[in-house]
Amino acid sequence: MGWATDTAAAAVEAFEGVFGEGVTVAGVAIDETGTAVSLSDGCPVDARFEIGSVTKTMTAVVLALLAGDGVLGLGDGIGRWLDAGPNGDITLRELATHTSGLPRVAPSHRPGMVNPFAYLTADVAEADLRAAVRQPGAGFSYSNFGYQLLGLVLERAAGKEYPALLEERVFGPLGMTDSGVGPAGDGTPLPGYANGRRVTRWEQPLPGTGGVETSAGDFARYLGACLVPPDSSLGAAIRLTQTAAARMNEHLERGLGWVIRDTTVWHNGGTGGFTTTAGLDRADRRAFAVLLNASAATMSAVLESALHLALAGQDPRAARPRPAGPQWDERARTLVTALVEGRFGEVYAALGAPVNAVLSVERIEQAWQQAIERAETPSDVSVSCRTAGNHVDAQVSITCAKAVLSLAVSFAPDGTIAGVRAGRPTPL
Repeated sequence: MGWATDTAAAAVEAFEGVFGEGVTVAGVAIDETGTAVSLSDGCPVDARFEIGSVTKTMTAVVLALLAGDGVLGLGDGIGRWLDAGPNGDITLRELATHTSGLPRVAPSHRPGMVNPFAYLTADVAEADLRAAVRQPGAGFSYSNFGYQLLGLVLERAAGKEYPALLEERVFGPLGMTDSGVGPAGDGTPLPGYANGRRVTRWEQPLPGTGGVETSAGDFARYLGACLVPPDSSLGAAIRLTQTAAARMNEHLERGLGWVIRDTTVWHNGGTGGFTTTAGLDRADRRAFAVLLNASAATMSAVLESALHLALAGQDPRAARPRPAGPQWDERARTLVTALVEGRFGEVYAALGAPVNAVLSVERIEQAWQQAIERAETPSDVSVSCRTAGNHVDAQVSITCAKAVLSLAVSFAPDGTIAGVRAGRPTPL
């Protein structure tokens, strides 16, 4: 038993049973001694997980491959392939590093959509691109819309649809037979869960931002190639994606797709019913990933904690959330009551720094009204609080007339709100 075997098994132990009955956990660990994959009991070896935004790293690999072929250049403006109007000067590098100034989602996106990307066809995306108001030179700002456009550019530049590009340039060369975009490829699709309910898969006409499904074994092949790139054009493209190309903040940089800190690169991903985190440390020659067929607003942060523990040679089971005391449940319920009763000033007063610097009473009210618009009248609230590090994370489910709203709240030790995030509504 080596590090890889022990750590992959520990990943499953860390999260087995934490996020609801029937949730499947897969752990992947790789070091110089080999590759290990561990699965929840009863999980088929070819079970397919949606990997969400980790797809962006694969989109970036195809971009780098086409650049290596001379089909396009990273400094090319997107107006070469897209009807972009005044935004045709956005470069492919800016899309790939989230520095284009485009919004996080397309301008026509409406908050609270259960299937948030189904409406975004190529025609709609180009119309939204022409209408988008952006902030050139503003620096890093994460944009799913940007990667949807990037995938469309790759299709037009290569003359092939995005699923075929990934199959030809990534999946095929790496032997990833249980992988594909949407339903393409072999393997056994897993159901996805959110708020304890089974949910349907998202439809993604422009899948460059998060459309890949893969088995844990296939994902280990991809992650292994990212850790030790092959001596080929694919390997050269992978190395390029891991090269810092933009700064996120004083600690983090961005490659083409990947987040970079010193020798570590990683990315998280989430869809309506799946969550994934993956990364590697190039100095210590270690890689690690956790894949789950469930989603909740608090999951990404918890899995990322396990990732960084594992890459540091520590036990990822230390990231397993632990039950918090009843006083935290009450604190979370008080917050929800204030939202439901429209006391948004009280919610703002409970925010700690720096959250209160980026939110306002008006923004809190607007976000709540947009969320409740589709879900309609709240009727029941359930709260589950767990300790994670020195914070307490509250997962709140609000059952309404037409949908269940999920809210993730992170409380600092002094009781102030250190973070808050709303998940996608789950239809009843």
